[in-house]
Amino acid sequence: VDPHMRSRLAMRGPQSVGAERRGAGRDAAELQRVQQGDSALSSSKLGVDLYPNSDEVLFNLGYFLIMAEQTEAGRAAIRLRLGQHEKPLVYFRRAYEANPNGVMAAGTFLDLGRRWLRRPEMLGAARDFINAGLDLHPKNASLHELLGDLMLKQGQKDTAIENYRKAYQLDPKVAKGASLEEYVAARTKVN
Repeated sequence: VDPHMRSRLAMRGPQSVGAERRGAGRDAAELQRVQQGDSALSSSKLGVDLYPNSDEVLFNLGYFLIMAEQTEAGRAAIRLRLGQHEKPLVYFRRAYEANPNGVMAAGTFLDLGRRWLRRPEMLGAARDFINAGLDLHPKNASLHELLGDLMLKQGQKDTAIENYRKAYQLDPKVAKGASLEEYVAARTKVN
């Protein structure tokens, strides 16, 4: 969080809004996003401090860290609110160890990853999140396929193909009856 931005926004009076309506609207939206991010980080960290074995609370902190790490303002908020902290994967791993069948199931990573795949501004977060899911569920063919889709969307065709091949190797049913080469060709055309 840029502390100077908060000061500038706080000092703007109603008289400046008319002159800078569009700029102020963007600044207000940014301030709201920053405040919500600060709140999410702070409350998630407090939750982990109070309930260190809650899979849902651990997941939330990891999730909000991934989201915040996508922007400079978010990284600044992390430094300000959390200081020293673990990487998101550490919180995901702890959540998985606390309850392997809870929120850390592969389906959580698939659901959020698929949603983020459709939003260009979320591709970085999606990559981090899906990779965390694969770290916990390395034999999940659908996660490898989803990572392939993401890599293809980011222009990394060779890495996408490696993931499609891995998905097929783990579970040929992902290809819905197609051969490996047909499956890879279809995935690389679709995306």
